Amino acid sequence: MSEEKGSRRHFSSDEKVKAVKQHLLQKKPISAICEELEIHPNQYNEWQRQFFENGERAFDRRERKQERYINNKIEKLEKAVAHKDSVISQLASEYVELKKSLGEI
Repeated sequence: MSEEKGSRRHFSSDEKVKAVKQHLLQKKPISAICEELEIHPNQYNEWQRQFFENGERAFDRRERKQERYINNKIEKLEKAVAHKDSVISQLASEYVELKKSLGEI
């Protein structure tokens, strides 16, 4: 592979998990995974290390509860912002119509 010096490829979390799962569940050789992704085996080993170090999060109920709370809060805030934008748009439109009716535009 001939990449320019200093350029890096970035893999998403899903891609990394998929690579680790291919070895663990499908018994695909690490060398084949690395060749397919064009990565060094050390990179794969790092992904696997991170995978196992963070595995406890899958079973941590408090963490999932907090994550749901944050996601719900984000969703509510996004709805509030969308509503605010809608109200501002409606008021701006009414303002323009009023100015037109008064002959100011």
